[in-house]
Amino acid sequence: MQALSERLTDELGYRGIFDLDFRRCGTTGRYHLLDFNPRAGAQFRLFADSAGLDVVRALHLDLTGRPLPAGAPLAGRAFVVENYAPLAALRAAPGGRELAWYAADDRAPGRVMWAQWCRHVSRRLRERLGTTTTAPTPPLIPRAASPSLTDNEKASS
Repeated sequence: MQALSERLTDELGYRGIFDLDFRRCGTTGRYHLLDFNPRAGAQFRLFADSAGLDVVRALHLDLTGRPLPAGAPLAGRAFVVENYAPLAALRAAPGGRELAWYAADDRAPGRVMWAQWCRHVSRRLRERLGTTTTAPTPPLIPRAASPSLTDNEKASS
């Protein structure tokens, strides 16, 4: 996949960070590109090294002309997006694990994610059991009241 990625970016003349999504064909074993995003992907923290340097920190240091600290890749780390793999978030990870939503120093994003996930799961269960209600569920975070904007105003902001 590295050779394929390098060939693609060389052919495009692309420089910078990007996020590629591949799928492996079960029949042929070949990898196929699904998505090319010229930005940091959601898994950028998976690639943090022994110096704590990840893709976004490396980009910031490069853009500000500062040197990148020396570090070695960390093999065996796991990155878990809790709402996609809730049980994996609970399993032991000998090589280390980083969670997408939960952080010990800021627990609010994790709490919000779990509240929304539980609401989603309960709604899906009610749908399958045929006990859905027609009343919409209120948002978790109330929005500030603001005057309605026209499409032209929205496009120019």
